[in-house]
Amino acid sequence: MNTTFLRRTPKVATVVAALALTTAGLAGCSSSGASEANGVTTLTFWSRATTAEPVSAPLVEAFNATHKNIQVKLTSVPDAQYVSKFGATARAGSAPDLVSFDDINAPVFAASGLLTDLSSFVSDLPSASTLSPGQRALATYRGKTYAAPYSGGASVMYYNKDLFSQAGLDPDSPPTDWAQLSSDVKAISALGGDVSGITLPGACPGCLEFTLLPLVWASGGNVLTAAGDNQTTTFAKSQPVADMLAMYQGFWQDGDIPKTDRTEDGTTWGQNFLKGQVGIHFGPIQLSTSAKSSGMDYGVAPIPGQDGSYATFAGGDVMGIPAASKHQQQAETFITWMLQSKQQAAIVDGGFTPGQLSTADADFQQQHPDLAVAVKALKKGRAPQSLATSAVFNDANGPWLGAVDQVVFSGSAPETALSAADATSNKLLSQANDQLGR
Repeated sequence: MNTTFLRRTPKVATVVAALALTTAGLAGCSSSGASEANGVTTLTFWSRATTAEPVSAPLVEAFNATHKNIQVKLTSVPDAQYVSKFGATARAGSAPDLVSFDDINAPVFAASGLLTDLSSFVSDLPSASTLSPGQRALATYRGKTYAAPYSGGASVMYYNKDLFSQAGLDPDSPPTDWAQLSSDVKAISALGGDVSGITLPGACPGCLEFTLLPLVWASGGNVLTAAGDNQTTTFAKSQPVADMLAMYQGFWQDGDIPKTDRTEDGTTWGQNFLKGQVGIHFGPIQLSTSAKSSGMDYGVAPIPGQDGSYATFAGGDVMGIPAASKHQQQAETFITWMLQSKQQAAIVDGGFTPGQLSTADADFQQQHPDLAVAVKALKKGRAPQSLATSAVFNDANGPWLGAVDQVVFSGSAPETALSAADATSNKLLSQANDQLGR
């Protein structure tokens, strides 16, 4: 399983400061990606290589075969290079005409002036009301929408039905609140041997963001105030954050989490679950492909809140048009086509959730029961909407990972660690807003 998209570690200076230089350089620039010859417009399209790129290639081929006057040239850009490369090409006046990128970067790209305002276009799309709401929110900056959901990667709860049965639990009744989650974890851990109740990727900040924040959101908590110039984190003020970390602190101290999880940086994340050594694992929906291949008897359910609700992290890619493009109409034609049911079904076949949630009709739910769970959860999907998400949540030396490590593994009081994390986070937020905010 590729977890590169969850192990993002760019510093705020890399993501924000580098793009801050872009804004000044955009005036007068025009895209050199598009070309026109014999009445045919050729658009360049950059797709993030670590996620939906494997399905983008055949879709681009299908589009080109059915559109005589518009042709699209696809380039796969490695995730680790995407931010810096996009900024550099924009400054040089050679940005592509279409981009699909990690949705978490949408606020930064929008604030940097890299993207075209697509507010009217997205609102007028067929079934606009059923586009992935979490991704659509991420692509909205200061009331304007700069991208449309393309492909998704929701976080869900996996559980080993064999271990549930061995522990005397109902294999068809996964936990729906924290009380049941805790009791199920304890029962599975009591089996002993090399079996653990639950996992925690302790050295992977993106993985922890992806899997722990839904527990908070599903419990009515939050980790950020509204996006804006004075945005702050709310780690210490949101009780579900402290409650969630205290729960995991208890799991660690009681031996319910594998000892190797403290140093798990995402490289082997999920492997102990696939080997049948873990009862409950929170992870990306893409893991279901490996679970099926392993032959294990597993189930998929939404990530639960304290009292029975659920949530998910709305990961994945959104698609936008660089501000310098002179062929917005043709680019919009391509985006509209990519969001139609047939193309979204091809994304699903590639193991991703659709950006257009209406794709999940009755036939879809029967053919893709695991993905159907993810789509259900995506209707309540969220993600941190901030100019400093990478610095706060995805940096291996950042405040989010630091707080989790201190509370869960070192036994610190949640209130103390979370207050310190707030102080550090708010300096990063202020720095990002000073450099990019408008």
